[in-house]
Amino acid sequence: MGEKDPSIKDVFGLFSSAVDPDTGELALAPLDVRRNTGNFIIAGKSLVPDFCILQLISKGSDTTASSISASFFYLARNPTAYAKVAQEVRAAFRSVSDIRAGPVLNNCVYLRAAINESLRMAPVATQPLWREADPGGCMVDGQQIPEGLNVGAAIFSLHHRPEAFPDPYKWDLGRWIIDPTKDEEAEKERIKEISRSFAPFSVGPRQCIAKNFALMELMLTLANVFYQLDFESAGTLGEGKEGAGWGREREGEFQLKSYFTSYMDGPMIRFKRREL
Repeated sequence: MGEKDPSIKDVFGLFSSAVDPDTGELALAPLDVRRNTGNFIIAGKSLVPDFCILQLISKGSDTTASSISASFFYLARNPTAYAKVAQEVRAAFRSVSDIRAGPVLNNCVYLRAAINESLRMAPVATQPLWREADPGGCMVDGQQIPEGLNVGAAIFSLHHRPEAFPDPYKWDLGRWIIDPTKDEEAEKERIKEISRSFAPFSVGPRQCIAKNFALMELMLTLANVFYQLDFESAGTLGEGKEGAGWGREREGEFQLKSYFTSYMDGPMIRFKRREL
């Protein structure tokens, strides 16, 4: 396309035409361009709803789309939490044009809590993030791991530790909110402790480099939806159900399948324009 129309300036065109300033040659070989393309696809293409019944489907690896889908799934099935988020967003902004990254959006604590809890229940990278034991092996929780062995812990398992998250298979926005009826310092310590077991973007030097961008994208998208639209569940697609197999029979739980990131069907959500 770039050869036919040199005016195209999308990100992949920039990759293909990038020149090394020292040599004057193309900086990226075709294989490098393809690899970068794959990373960008995995890193999070948004899926923004239209004003109709939508089946929100991520076929493959749209991480942001998967997270938005999970947020719609759980909020549409939890009317009390839905009402809190809707009231918060609609009170925080005077118009759609006011919705932007910044302190007002960051202070939407119920919105952020809903996103956190959806990411906890349905992390898009559900499988273990494998690591190879160094020469001489290593010790993990008292277990000797021989050198060369690949080991890993699944983020899904980490997010469902009952020690950190009581009733771990229940979507509960309140986990992330300070309870004003309890000791404030104790509540801050509780949230700090559960945050140690919350790693939807992984942790350490190999964590997702686009973490902050992805969270901003999620906050902006959902804030815009709540300000302009009302939505509700329009079917059971994506739910766990009896007979679906081991680990998939919990009704009300959004079902993911693990590939490099995730694959899912649904949810079915009905949107309608809100009267402002």
